[in-house]
Amino acid sequence: MTELLVENFPDILNTEFTAKMEDELDQVEEGKKLWTKALDDFYKPFEIDLEKAKKDMRNVKGEAEKTDETCDKCGKEMVIKFGRFGQFLACSGYPECKNTKKIAKDGSVVEKAETAPDEPTDFTCPTCGKPMVKKHGRFGEFIACSDYPTCKTTKQIGIGVACPKEGCKGELVRKMTKMRKAFYGCDQYPKCDYAVWDEPVDEKCPDCGHPFLIKKNLKKGSFVRCPVKECGFERELPPVESE
Repeated sequence: MTELLVENFPDILNTEFTAKMEDELDQVEEGKKLWTKALDDFYKPFEIDLEKAKKDMRNVKGEAEKTDETCDKCGKEMVIKFGRFGQFLACSGYPECKNTKKIAKDGSVVEKAETAPDEPTDFTCPTCGKPMVKKHGRFGEFIACSDYPTCKTTKQIGIGVACPKEGCKGELVRKMTKMRKAFYGCDQYPKCDYAVWDEPVDEKCPDCGHPFLIKKNLKKGSFVRCPVKECGFERELPPVESE
C-alpha cells in the first residue's frame, strides 16, 4: 500500500516536502504565515497528483491475495484484502462468512484477544444508582453502568483536569471528532460545551492563575502555554531522553 502511494503521489510523499510543510505549519502556529497560504502550497502539487491517480492508480480494494491460512469458523481459505486501515485477512466465503483477522506491521496474523474483565470504580450511576465499572472497548477504556444492558449509561474516563467553566463540576476527557482528530471536552456535555484542541496539563498558570496549561509540540521543541492568549505565559519542556 505504501509503495502504491509513493508511486502515485511523488510530489508530497518525500522528506523534503514533509520538512517544508512542518516548517510552514510552525510558522502558522507562531502567526508568521497565513494558514490559507500554507494550505495552498500543499494543495497545488497534491491536486495534480490526485487527478493523475484517479486515472492511473489501480483499485487494490477489489483485489484479493491467496494465503495458506484457513478460516477457523467455516474452514474455507483466507485471503488478504485492503481496507481503510491497511491489509487484513478475510474469509473467501464472504458474505456467508464474515470472519476477519488483523495483520500486524511485521506481516504476522493477530489473533483476537480475549476481552478484559470489567474493573470496579468509585462512581455511582446517575441514572439508576448502581455501581459503575471500567470497561474496555474498541476505542479504549470507558466507564459504564454495571447493570448494562438494562441501563446503558456510560461515562468517559477523565484526564484529571477539572472543567474551567464557572459553575461546572465536570472533568475534561479526551474525545475524537468524526475525522478522528483528538480534542478535550467537558464530560458534562451537552450541559457544558467547554472544549480545547490542545492537551491540558494539570498546572496552574503562574502569571494569570488560569487553572491549567496546554501542551504544544512544535518543530523547535515542546512547550506548555497558558490557553489565555492575552496572558502569553510559555515555558519550554525538557527533551524526552530515549532509553
